[in-house]
Amino acid sequence: MSYTKGKWESVETAVRNRRDGVFYHTDVLCNDTIRVARSSGAGKELALSNARLIAAAPELLEACRAVVKGFECECIKDQAPVPCEICQCQAAIEKAKKQ
Repeated sequence: MSYTKGKWESVETAVRNRRDGVFYHTDVLCNDTIRVARSSGAGKELALSNARLIAAAPELLEACRAVVKGFECECIKDQAPVPCEICQCQAAIEKAKKQ
């Protein structure tokens, strides 16, 4: 799996959509230069929060990989009412890897 390597950060300003005045957008940059994502939301705070979550994605992916490395699932996936943390991390990794 490949993605743009480097430090991802959200731009801490959001621009209001001229057409509707409700939605805002902001960017997620890698190494302060490469736009890796544009986030939007109904309102400035929602757009900024979405961008912060996107900017955290590389670290979250690595954290999930660290959690599942060397651990076995303690639940039976299909029978547990709620998947265990290991299964949740594995599902997040698989979601990120889908093409």
